[in-house]
Order: sequence, then C-alpha cells, then structure tokens
Amino acid sequence: MPDMTPIKLATVKLELAYSVEEATQFMWAEFEGDWETAERYYAGGTDLPSVEGRSNAVKTETRDLIRSIVPSIMRVLYQSRKPVEFQPGSIASAAFVEQQSVFINQLFKRYGGYSVLSDAVLHSLVCKAGPVKVFWEENPRPEPYTATGLTIYEVDDLKMSDDIEVLEVTKRPYPKEGNEAATDAENIQYLKSVEEMPDLYDVKCVKYHYNGKIRFEAFPIYEFFCSRSATSTTEAFVHGHRRQVTVAEAIELGLESSNWGQYSDNDPETDRNSGSSTARRGYSAYDAEDTESEDPLKQTFLLTECYCEYDLKGVGYLQKYCFWLGGESYTYIDHEEIDDYCIDLVIPDRVPFTFMGRSIADITVPMQDDSTSIFRAVIDNAHIANNPRLSADPTMVDFSDLMNNAIGAPIKARNGSVVNQVDIPFTGGSLLPFLEYLEKDAEERVGVTKAATGLDPSALQSTDKEAVRNTIQMSQGQIELMVRNIVETGLIPLFRKALRLSISHMDRAQIIKHKGKVIPVDLLTFDPDLVAEPKVGLGNADAEQKAMTLQFIMGKQEQILQTMGMNNPFTSLSLLYNTIEDLVELGGVHDVGRYFTEVTKDVEEELRAKQDAEAKAAAEAEQKLDPQEAFIKVEQLKAQIREKELQIKAADGQERHQLEREKLALEGRKLAIDAERFASDADLKRDELVQERKIEVAKLGKEYLDDLIAKEQEGNNDDTDNITRIGTGSTTPRPK
Repeated sequence: MPDMTPIKLATVKLELAYSVEEATQFMWAEFEGDWETAERYYAGGTDLPSVEGRSNAVKTETRDLIRSIVPSIMRVLYQSRKPVEFQPGSIASAAFVEQQSVFINQLFKRYGGYSVLSDAVLHSLVCKAGPVKVFWEENPRPEPYTATGLTIYEVDDLKMSDDIEVLEVTKRPYPKEGNEAATDAENIQYLKSVEEMPDLYDVKCVKYHYNGKIRFEAFPIYEFFCSRSATSTTEAFVHGHRRQVTVAEAIELGLESSNWGQYSDNDPETDRNSGSSTARRGYSAYDAEDTESEDPLKQTFLLTECYCEYDLKGVGYLQKYCFWLGGESYTYIDHEEIDDYCIDLVIPDRVPFTFMGRSIADITVPMQDDSTSIFRAVIDNAHIANNPRLSADPTMVDFSDLMNNAIGAPIKARNGSVVNQVDIPFTGGSLLPFLEYLEKDAEERVGVTKAATGLDPSALQSTDKEAVRNTIQMSQGQIELMVRNIVETGLIPLFRKALRLSISHMDRAQIIKHKGKVIPVDLLTFDPDLVAEPKVGLGNADAEQKAMTLQFIMGKQEQILQTMGMNNPFTSLSLLYNTIEDLVELGGVHDVGRYFTEVTKDVEEELRAKQDAEAKAAAEAEQKLDPQEAFIKVEQLKAQIREKELQIKAADGQERHQLEREKLALEGRKLAIDAERFASDADLKRDELVQERKIEVAKLGKEYLDDLIAKEQEGNNDDTDNITRIGTGSTTPRPK
C-alpha cells in the first residue's frame, strides 16, 4: 500500500517550478511557429520571396475566410437570449431552473461577455484555441467622489458608514438677494422660504469597495501553458496563465511579498512570441529604450498562475489549488484552495484526445501561397503586356529618354526606326480558371463557401433551388458545428464557474429582467451542477425551420382553442403565449413584454373561473324566461332549422347531407327538450295564476259576507237570506 503521508509544501514548490518550466518550453517549441505564421498570414503576409520590379500582391485567403466565418458564428450565438440553458434535475429544481438560465446569460452579457467571446472566437480561428477565464475581482482600490445637496442627517449617515471615509464637508450657501425680474412680493416670499429651508452640504469622501464583481477575460494563447501529456485542461498535471503585471496589480490580487524586486521581469508576448505579437498588433510591442518608472508600485515582473491538484491536507484525495509564482525561476509567492479551475479553451475545431484544436489558418496557409503565386503571375503578365519593353541601338538613341515612362514623352534618335517594341502576349487569362479552382478548393477544405455567406452572388447563377439549398445547408452545418464546439468547450464551463462564483460572493438577492418584468431571484436556490444544454449550434434547427415549426404549432393551438375552448386536454393560453414568445425572440426581439402580457397558469385559472361563472349566470338567466319569451325563442330555433334544411337541400354530396341531418337531429332534440321545459314552466305558471285567482275570490266573498252580517244585525232579513245562500254557494235569491 502506498504511503498516504501528505506532501510537503517545500516539495510542491520545487515540483511546480520544474513542471511549469517544462510546460512552457513545450508550448513554445510545438506551437510558437504555427502561431506566428497564422498571425502573419491573417495580417496579409506570405512566405513567398519578393522580387524587385515584380508584383508583391497577396491573395488573403486566410483573412477573407475567417472574416466571413466570424459574423456567422456570432450571429448564431446571439440569435437567442439564452445560448445555454440549464435543465431541471428534480421537481425542486424545476421551479427555479428558468430563472437560473436567464440570470447567468444576463450576467455574462452585463460584464462584457460579447467582447470576451468575440476575441476568443477570432483568436481560436487563427491560433487553434482562445483562452478565457472567469474569476472574482475584489477591486479594493478606493474611489473618490463628491456628494452634493445633502442634509445634516445624510451627512451623519455617511460618516457612520463602514466603507466610506468623509474628507471634507462644505455648507452650501443660499442666495440672500431676490431676482431682479421678479416682483417685490415674490422676492419677499422667496426670502421667507429660504429662511425655512434646511441647511444643505457638499461632501468630499472616499469609498472603499470591499466587495468585488465577476470578471470575464480573454487573453492570448501565448500566455497560456499546459502539460505535454494533457488531453484537456482539467486533466493536465499543471496549466495556467503567465503574464507581466505591476506590483500594484499583484497587491490588488491579494498577494503579499517583502521584496517584490526579487522576481525577474519578462513579458511572454514579446519574449519568445515577438513575431506573433508584431503580426497581430501591426507593430512591435517591445521597446529596448523603454524606461521603467521610479514608482515601486509600477515595477513589473512575471506572474504565473498555476492550477494543479495536490493533497496538502492529508484528507486522502486530491484538491484543486491555485499557486502564484513570481519571476522566470517561478519562485513561490502564495497559494489558495479553489472550487474549480478558472481557465477554459474555446476550440471551434476540436482534435480528439488533446487539449489543443485546429485553426482555419492551418488549412488555408498553404493555399494562400499557391493563390498568391498565381495571382502575382497574372498581374505581372498584365503589366508586361500593357507596357511592352523597347529595344534600340545605344549609339543611335538616348537611353535616358527610353527610361522615361511618362505618357507622350519624346525619344531623341538619329533615325526614327532604330527603336523597336518587344511585344509579349497576355497569357494570364488562362490562369484565371486555375486561380478560381484554388479559391474553391480552399473553401471546400474549410467547409464555408462564398455562395452561403453571400460574398459572391454569381456563384448561385444558373443553379436550381435544390442545389442552392444543399450548398447553403452544407456551409451552415460547418458553422453550426463550430458554434456547438464553442459552446461546449467555452460557454458551458464558463457559465458554471460564473454561477458558482455568484453564489459564493454576490449578494443573495438579485434581480433579472424576464418577459418584460423585473423579477427578484434568490441565488441560494440555484444549482450550478445541473445539466446545461446548448440552445444554438449543431443539434438545433436553423431560424427558418424553427419559425415554420412554431407557426404550425401556433395555428394548431388557435384552432383547438377556438373549437374546443379553454377546457381541452391539448393546449392552453399559457402554452400559446410560449409559442408567441419563441417566435418573437426568433425574430431578434428579446423583450417580449413590450408587446404581449405574460399568461401564467394562475392567470389562466382566473380567466377560466370567470368564464365558468359567466356561463353559469347565462344558464340561470335562460331558465327564468317567461312563456312569451320562450315561445319567441322556440320560433327562432324553428326558423333556423328551416333555413338549415334549405341549405342542406341546395348542397351537393351525400356525406355532407348526412352530417347536416345528424346535426339537425341533434338540434331538433335539443329544441324538443327546451320546448318541453318551456311548456312545463307555462303549465306551472297557469296553475299558479288559477290558485291565486281562487284565493282572491275567496277573500272578496269573505269581505262581502262580513258586510251582510252587519246589515242583518240592523234588521234586514232579505239580506240575511241572501247571506245564507251565498254561504252555501247558491246565487238564486230565497223566495219570501
């Protein structure tokens, strides 16, 4: 069993110094020549020798193809507001996963993500890979500023703040005299208001930023190093970033040293990669006469960030560390345990089982020399054909006149026939097809043609529609493959690390703009280890196909909602809103809230409940119809049925007749049921009226009976007899 004693820090220091030096030598020996050649050819250079008096033109195949690819890649990456989207891993994560995706994409764009991504993509197309890094920048440098118009209470709050130092407080004077253009009464009122105003102060102070921000950064591949045996940066024994920094920058990183002068100075860009740097910049960055500043904080030295794994604590497994090393001897300065490495490589054209990819320059550099050679031959032949050489007897002609190329310049000669013209025919036309072949061959090797990028409209002439579509799709497939590789190698790991840094360092409560609304989010609910999927590149349909599919889906959703209503098992208003949102974003408009109000499940339930209540109220109102209104409605239904019968008789086709008859039968049955219900309601209403009439008659009879009894008491016998008969129900008067 191997010894599990933890490694000592002194041993790690010696081991890292050797490993970093070996990795740096490996990178310089293997790739520096390719980088310099690629940068020079991208800048319009060539290795072909120049001949005095001949054309020095260069056919810039490398630059032209790369410049045609970069806009397509960036357009695909930025056609969606979420090029990377996290997927829920459980029911609990499904509640916040969409907010997590929106937050990290907006964070990347907020802190200069476009510039970082654009630089990394262009650098990778030229130099095989584009390094990017994300880290938390503390930024402790104080910031002086002035606050004006503060009350005495606000000044006291500033003085009590932990991160603000008040330097000077000045009372702001009010003008004591009035305005000449105002009346005396207005001036008096103004002076009274001035006396009632509180005193205001101007404060000069210094703010200390104890908290920092997330920093995205792209840097040249010449400053990156990695172990020779590595298949990826995460599997490398060591990898990191070497760069020239000032002492002030090192202090801002939190590094401490008793003697900063002990670390030697070296700039990786101008030391061994001066040719690449000069070609990229267009000028040399090295100045032999450059003098260093006398300010100790401006002294420069070589700082190396080395990322590796060790078990320094003896816990039984490897932990990730960042070691800061100074100078060309890689002297130890400090180290820190980290959660994850901060450097990733953007690689559009991946090479399996290695950390470095291929560039477009690797493919086009040999073709550029061939095209340049043919291009120069055509130009030289055209010049010679248009400017023929002259032959003459030196004893008969003044040769200084022959050397004068001015149009119409005279030639002094003793005999006019002694000057002869040597005609050379123009044969460059026969080379033009071969030059076009070389250009086409370079395009086919890269996989991106001018026909697809729109650079050469004549390339699509006399071509049928299917051939044009195939040509464009082949080029788009190459672009989409590059985009997918860029997202997988660069964006997804970058977003994971940025999200982890946000959770560790940023305030818990953050806000995002989503669907036209500003929404608060809680960073502690996010999970950076969720599965992240690219929403652009290979594996996703192009914009036109997505638009056609979404329009088909929206048409079906509208049809189902119109025919089956909201209570259907297929779709809903919230799903229809999602389709509209995707269509609008596909057209480049990311703020959907400016045009449509978001329909959520809660809004949908409220609308459904409202419609159900309205339907119930309408049904109750229909049941309260009186017989006359019911009779009118029945007649209207009959008229509608007769009209439909006439339409059916006028229509052709047995199936349509049968369908209409079935519909008519259903409506007839419904009409019969409504008629029965209305007839029953009418009978009930009639019985109620009869009963009410009987009650009224009984009431009138009782009143009349009471009157007759009163008269009987007064001695009216005839009326008494009538009373008796009325009480028995007889209307015939009793005979006397």
